[in-house]
Amino acid sequence: GFTDKIFFKEYKYHGLQMNYAIGLCTYDWVFCIDSDECLDNDMIRHVQSLKEEGLDGKEAFRLRREWFFLGKPVHAFYPITSPDRIVRFFNRKYVRFNEKPVHDKPTGHKKCYWLEGKLLHDSIASLHDLYDKLNKYTTRYAEGNASKADTLGFKSLLLNPFAAFVKWYLLKKNFLDGTRGFILGMYAAMYTFFKYAKLYLIKIDRNLF
Repeated sequence: GFTDKIFFKEYKYHGLQMNYAIGLCTYDWVFCIDSDECLDNDMIRHVQSLKEEGLDGKEAFRLRREWFFLGKPVHAFYPITSPDRIVRFFNRKYVRFNEKPVHDKPTGHKKCYWLEGKLLHDSIASLHDLYDKLNKYTTRYAEGNASKADTLGFKSLLLNPFAAFVKWYLLKKNFLDGTRGFILGMYAAMYTFFKYAKLYLIKIDRNLF
């Protein structure tokens, strides 16, 4: 209903999808956001003013992204502190996403300016979504880091999840977010456990135990 420019690419990694979409753009300046992200009014006004003033001599802009969980803002969402500071508005002549299996980011720019306002990220609508994300991301992590499987020991399975809970629930202040924060603290621990457990399965399959 809005456009006839509809393209399909089988999903593997986020960075690969972004680079594919960037390559299809008509103009060099692009603003990369996901379907669960939106600009607040201050950021919209700043982008509009930049359009009027011109972007000569600039390569990229960094912005503040605020994370929401079950409809409310939180202090952290493993492995990211909220608000995080990301590059999403840039000239594609200079910038592309790297192709890491998880936690990709734009690279290639030499200097960043700041966008005013916030990008609001409301990524999880239910606990089902949360743990579906956990399963998918830990699988990508294990597949993308299979070369590390032979060095994995039992201590990683035992101690790292506990350390992740302490860091993301206490040190990153998720305890200030009530029940939501506790759920996210447990999510950090479970995410850490499963990414190492899946690596350990790769180790077993290779008979490296």
